[in-house]
Amino acid sequence: NFFYLSFAAISIGVQLKILVKLYQSLIKDKQIIFNEVYNEYTEKFVNPNCFVHKYEVGIQTDVDKTWDKININANNNNTKQKQKGKKE
Repeated sequence: NFFYLSFAAISIGVQLKILVKLYQSLIKDKQIIFNEVYNEYTEKFVNPNCFVHKYEVGIQTDVDKTWDKININANNNNTKQKQKGKKE
């Protein structure tokens, strides 16, 4: 009786060992395929769409040029301060 049970236990152990090895190889193959697909997707779709060169174009339709006056005054003040610093 012990002989039959030991034979069954050994055969079940071998079958489980083979099953585990096959499952590990399946997981490894799935990981390799996923990495390849992910890299291809990233290179061909994500990177070209993320780094698209975009232009910033603005058209000023406002007749009042107060912003230009503010910027000109700011530039004049900066140049005057720089000239004062050079004279001293």
